[in-house]
Amino acid sequence: MHKENIRIFAASGKNEMNAPLIRLYDLLVATELALKDSLPQWEKGHKIRDLVGKVHSNPIRVDTRTDQTAPDLQAGIISLVAQVNDKMKNLNCTARDGSSASVDPDNYPGIRYVHFKTDFPADGTDDTQINNILDIVKDLHTELRKEGITI
Repeated sequence: MHKENIRIFAASGKNEMNAPLIRLYDLLVATELALKDSLPQWEKGHKIRDLVGKVHSNPIRVDTRTDQTAPDLQAGIISLVAQVNDKMKNLNCTARDGSSASVDPDNYPGIRYVHFKTDFPADGTDDTQINNILDIVKDLHTELRKEGITI
């Protein structure tokens, strides 16, 4: 279990002193780790959408001492993940070959290379777009906690 990692990334993601991009990245890391910890076996990759699908099809272990499990994830969580993915596709970043590309929501660490308007006036983003995604991820965390996932 990665409780301490999740705690650190979630706390950093909530710290208003951090730039929105750092907060978003940290909350996405916390989301990924919390979902992976909720599965019976560790999954590779950064596909939050797929992790939610796997958690949805497996009961979530809530308490290993009592072996109580939570019900399948609600459709609202799946909808929030879809919203995050759709908005992330609207962000441009630097691809591995150096060209401009949309952020791949199935590989969210690509947001580390996001284009900001100050550096890329033609296709850059600003904190407003990042904050919009950040708000959805915060809502996602709220809903995941309701389902027994520790974030």
